[in-house]
Amino acid sequence: EYQFRVKAENEIGIGEPSFPSRPAIAKDPIEPPGPPINLKVVDSTKTSITLGWGKPLYDGGAPIIGYVVEMRPKTEKAGPDEGWKRCNVAAQVIHTEFTVTSLDEKELYEFRVSAQNQVGIGPPADLKEAVSPKEILEPPEIELDASMRKLVIVRAGCPIRLFAIVRGRPAPKVTWRRVGIDNVIRKGQVDLVDTMAFCVIPNSTRDDSGKYSLTLVNTAGEKAVFV
Repeated sequence: EYQFRVKAENEIGIGEPSFPSRPAIAKDPIEPPGPPINLKVVDSTKTSITLGWGKPLYDGGAPIIGYVVEMRPKTEKAGPDEGWKRCNVAAQVIHTEFTVTSLDEKELYEFRVSAQNQVGIGPPADLKEAVSPKEILEPPEIELDASMRKLVIVRAGCPIRLFAIVRGRPAPKVTWRRVGIDNVIRKGQVDLVDTMAFCVIPNSTRDDSGKYSLTLVNTAGEKAVFV
């Protein structure tokens, strides 16, 4: 810490010093941060939009403590700073992703995000285009483990366990079948846990030998594999 005082000087000499200043620390000045970078939509449903962005290139000389997410319905009459509503009223956004909910799929929305440090809130980054919430469709995909791609040998009386990683939006309907015989669902147990589809036949017999198919169906398409 430093303290300073000032003395006046004329042709006769130097006078008495002023009272010392308050203690001060030498440090770089702090100002509000720059705008976040790469603001974009990373996910969407019929009633929500998830935004993602990167930290500002310039933090203003102090750590970023959070972000302010704002939105407004798109209108031709609104000025650049009119009509914005803060989305994260209840809590500070500390991550670089935020989901805005309770949206109308018939509306167009504009979004902007600002960074904040201990001094204040910096200028916003604007989403390039107004967007509407909509369901993102992804056709079904199936990923088989290496153990499922080769011959599975099980002794009679032991359980048969078949599984695969499945993906798709909306969540696909999962159907396991023994090829040519539509009885696996009635005899075995079929589960879908997160992204894993399982088919378990607890007490197998020789009649359970053969090929099995896994079929996924959603509004975006259909996918099938054989095990």
